Amino acid sequence: MLLVVLSPLPEGSANPWALATVESVIFGLVALWLIPLTCGADSNDVFARGRNFLLPLTFLVIVVTMQLVPMPPAILRFVSPATYRLYELSVHGWPQAISGQKGEWRPLSIAPSLGGRPLLKVASYVSLFSLVSLCPFGSPGRDTERYVYRVMIKAVLLSGLIVAVVGIVEFYTWNGKILWLFVPYDWGAPQPGSLSRALGSFVNFDHFGNYLAVILPLAIGGTLFRDDLFSKQPAFPLFSAVTAFFALCALLLSASRGAWIATAIALTVLMLLSRRMPRASRPVILDGPLRMRLLRSSVMVLAVLIFSILFIGQQGRNQIDSRLQGTFQFESRGGGRSDLNRATLAMAMDYPLLGVGLGCWPELYSHYEAPPWVDMFYREAHDDYAQLLAETGVVGFGLLVWFLVAFGKTLYRSLIKRPVVSPILVALCASLLAMLFHEFFDFSLQTPANAVLFTVLVALTFRMSMYSAPAIDSERIRWASWRLRIGAACVSAIAVVLIEGALRQDKTLYPYGIKVPKNPSDAVDLISSHPAEASAHLDFVRLAGDSLRSDARLRELSAAVWLDPNDPYARDQYATTLLHQKMTSQGFDNITHSIRVSPVLSTHFYLSEELIPRLTDQTQRAIERGFREAIELRYQGAAQGLGDYYSALGRYAEAGDIFASAGQTELNSDLSETYLMNAGRAYARAGVMVAAQRSFEAAIRDEPDDDRPYVELTTLVLGPQRQLKTAKNVVMQGVQAGADAPMLYDALAGAADADGDSELTESALRSSIEAGPTLNRLLRLGGFYVSQTKYARAALTYRRATEIDPQSAEAFFYLGVAEERDYAFTDAERDFARAVRLAPENVSYRSRYAEFERSIAQSIRNSQHLSE
Repeated sequence: MLLVVLSPLPEGSANPWALATVESVIFGLVALWLIPLTCGADSNDVFARGRNFLLPLTFLVIVVTMQLVPMPPAILRFVSPATYRLYELSVHGWPQAISGQKGEWRPLSIAPSLGGRPLLKVASYVSLFSLVSLCPFGSPGRDTERYVYRVMIKAVLLSGLIVAVVGIVEFYTWNGKILWLFVPYDWGAPQPGSLSRALGSFVNFDHFGNYLAVILPLAIGGTLFRDDLFSKQPAFPLFSAVTAFFALCALLLSASRGAWIATAIALTVLMLLSRRMPRASRPVILDGPLRMRLLRSSVMVLAVLIFSILFIGQQGRNQIDSRLQGTFQFESRGGGRSDLNRATLAMAMDYPLLGVGLGCWPELYSHYEAPPWVDMFYREAHDDYAQLLAETGVVGFGLLVWFLVAFGKTLYRSLIKRPVVSPILVALCASLLAMLFHEFFDFSLQTPANAVLFTVLVALTFRMSMYSAPAIDSERIRWASWRLRIGAACVSAIAVVLIEGALRQDKTLYPYGIKVPKNPSDAVDLISSHPAEASAHLDFVRLAGDSLRSDARLRELSAAVWLDPNDPYARDQYATTLLHQKMTSQGFDNITHSIRVSPVLSTHFYLSEELIPRLTDQTQRAIERGFREAIELRYQGAAQGLGDYYSALGRYAEAGDIFASAGQTELNSDLSETYLMNAGRAYARAGVMVAAQRSFEAAIRDEPDDDRPYVELTTLVLGPQRQLKTAKNVVMQGVQAGADAPMLYDALAGAADADGDSELTESALRSSIEAGPTLNRLLRLGGFYVSQTKYARAALTYRRATEIDPQSAEAFFYLGVAEERDYAFTDAERDFARAVRLAPENVSYRSRYAEFERSIAQSIRNSQHLSE
């Protein structure tokens, strides 16, 4: 009960300390359970029936353990040629004998240091399944057994209620920390601001949603159906209803689309299988013809959804609406789930038999990642089935299938072969289906709390399904009792050892536990322990520096490029080394490849604004070819990169062509406008004003309420061409379309001022102030009046500026200047003094004020002399 209820709270037990505690408790319970068996305690039919189901799980633990055992190179090459090839390429000198010694033995797991944590996880989940499904709580079907069922189901529902309520409250009272206390390791710092999605006590939104999706069918089953397990507890349906309501509200706030779909599928199966329940167990709304049942169920579901949506408030509804809009809008992203799946399946095909090692998928993923390069680290494949296949091969995946098939047969006999079935058993099956479906699109079982919940539900379902199985021969049990004692003693001893292993495991999450090498020796050790990490080879090259021979440098960079073919930093270093060694053709091919997979200037050291014009013609052609190949492949940022590259070379017209073509084909309206704006700027710099005007006008059609294309059309095209009348019409068009009027009038004023049209300049500046009076705009209008020697108007304008910002020293200073020139010396003296008080550190203000005072004093003396 405590495992189920408490495991979700400390970040879903994903925190290393929480995980170690959960594993230790499980191993301790297993040891306490099996110790009596070693002393001669009798087993029962439940234990005897369940032994066969432990075989595939036990073999799976053995396979994962074997992945960590070093083996001779010859055997490794026979068992996994791809693993042998990886070591051969990455670890220098392997597997040849060194100094007369035999080649180093290495394991199937490509990073054995990562295998300990997942091995402990698998062992703890297998142990928990064995404990819940096989521990002899009492005779099958008797009160003790049924009491255990009731307690466990209540614990699951209580856990769901706590998680849901915490998630809802936290969503509206978010302070940047999980449970208002914890900062996850990956975050590094609190994340203030409002939450976009509820996550409760979990770090991952989808895993929070998954936890609720698994519990919701069981809660709804307890609400609608009457099971004899709870016939003497009339409050149970109410408790289930409350849990179901809050779980549904929290599930909606999680905005997990996969969890939503999984829940819908699970509830559909629950309703379909309800026909196999006893009639007395079903509510009235699920009786009658199929059409009436569907109608009643639909109305009930709709009513509950409406009430839940009203309950979560406006903030929650807005977040759900945004999530749904994002589902149906076109989005182009690198590293999508489909790309992850393709890469994972490709990995599985290269390591088919025993995989790359449990927990080692992130080490090798970059080798299979589809271009373009994305600066993002993936720890999971977002499909646990595919990841298990890649990490354990067909052997490990086959063992899981073996268990699921055996488990499915047991459920089939309980759900289909029997005339009536328990409502709780049906609800449990629906809950399990929600998890099994969601795992195709996520990795919730890698969060310990979700895995513990799922394991308990699987074991409970399995135990309840064994009621109807044929009895096991008691003679067979007695004959095997001595073997059970020996097995129980061995497993108890192993459990005690595993407790120590769980407590002593590294408490730093991967990859933060990998230390950055400080010298070449550290880098060599890192390559040996993590041979699939391209960064280790780059660190070795960096730390070795000039002391590294050219052939060794080329070898290390070649390994880095093979391990991560999309990394532009590794590829550029490799290309540079090839060129230095006069391997010109290969060097330029790698430059083209590097640009193609990462068509962004900032990811290539030689594509800075200063270096681009200094590149050789052959290098420029290789770069251009890479950009064009990326554009053909429709890689994000390729058109922008080539356009910026042409601009750096001064080829503005060609840059404009690239941007204009991209703007016409881009489906995303915001990105299309950006391309068209860039095209207009490039054409304007090239002096191709007709094309520039056409591009800006296309941008205006895309986003008629955006002020930018109007402004740039006015300032870059129409103003320099002295087409002020057209510019005025464009500005009025933008104002009517809802664009930022002050910005448009400012642009028109700038164009008119550059052309010397003072009347239009004044009109535009005044219109800008009327649309949006600000200090800067008033200062600009005042300056215009001063330049036109209209000092009285300038003084009035500056006076208005001081009213808008009484603390602006600049406004008072220029007001003093205007008043001085308008011969209002008394007012000027006052305002100069005010400016100096507001900005005493401004030397020019003090100097101008002093000059003014000297001038006034001199004027007074001159007047006195004249009067004398």
